[in-house]
Amino acid sequence: LTENPLELEVRLKELDSDVYHFHLLRIIPIKEKDKIVKWVGTFTDIEDQKQIEKKKDEFLSIASHELKTPLTSIKAYIQLLERSLKNNPNETANTYLDRAQLQLSKLNNLIADLLDISKIESGKLKLNKRPFHFENLISSVIDIIHQTHEHVDIVRKGEAVNLHICADEVRIEQVLINYLTNALKYSPENKQVIIET
Repeated sequence: LTENPLELEVRLKELDSDVYHFHLLRIIPIKEKDKIVKWVGTFTDIEDQKQIEKKKDEFLSIASHELKTPLTSIKAYIQLLERSLKNNPNETANTYLDRAQLQLSKLNNLIADLLDISKIESGKLKLNKRPFHFENLISSVIDIIHQTHEHVDIVRKGEAVNLHICADEVRIEQVLINYLTNALKYSPENKQVIIET
């Protein structure tokens, strides 16, 4: 016999009915002088929780389809723009198109991660760690904020972070963008954001 506590989800059928309900069974041993004298447990109806989880999974499945459809269209339009610019080269436009493609790719990957139900259920999203130059990331983040918030003055203070770190670059970028957009969102009267390293 095991001495470990037991936690188990079970489906029980109501008497004289075809209705099943999920229940959570928890049992722990009670010891006296290092000997198990009895077991104490609870049996909780978790059907409502299971139904909410089911609806969440259905929503994520629909959201996955709905979000990816416009992303595919945007990517196609950008590719068409790139082809049209081959006949009329424009260095600035090509730079912006390259950045747009990069951000679309990141967005697509984030959606794929967010909508992976197994990762959400386990509470873990995959981290793609690899070395990258942190100063380049900061510059990229500042550029993204400039493109989306033209009225904002971003001031950089401190020394450049000339350092390669091993981490998930996309996630770190996402965090930094969230910090900056929150700084703008929650101080609407300010037109300046200071980044100090």
